[in-house]
Amino acid sequence: MFEKLKSFLEDETVYFATLLVLVCIASFLLGRNSATVASSDAKKQDITFLEPAADESILVRQTVVASKNGSKYHYLDCPGADSIKEENKIIFESTNLAEAAGYVLAANCK
Repeated sequence: MFEKLKSFLEDETVYFATLLVLVCIASFLLGRNSATVASSDAKKQDITFLEPAADESILVRQTVVASKNGSKYHYLDCPGADSIKEENKIIFESTNLAEAAGYVLAANCK
């Protein structure tokens, strides 16, 4: 069985295709793991996460942040997002959820 596998992988095209597939799978798993770690780190910092509603038909998947004391939401790479104190941060999983909670997009994030 191993001889058959060895002769199959000796073909350069098959070898590189197999290597590419394995790298893609490893990258996917590492990315998935880092998202889980980031989520658990955020929960340790006592940041509020709001889950999307099940009946929401169109959901824009853009994580945004808002302040408990404000009325605007910011994209994570927006300068306004950095100025919100950690204890006041509310993270929304989508812009739709932020708008449903009464927040509007900050003017400097467009």
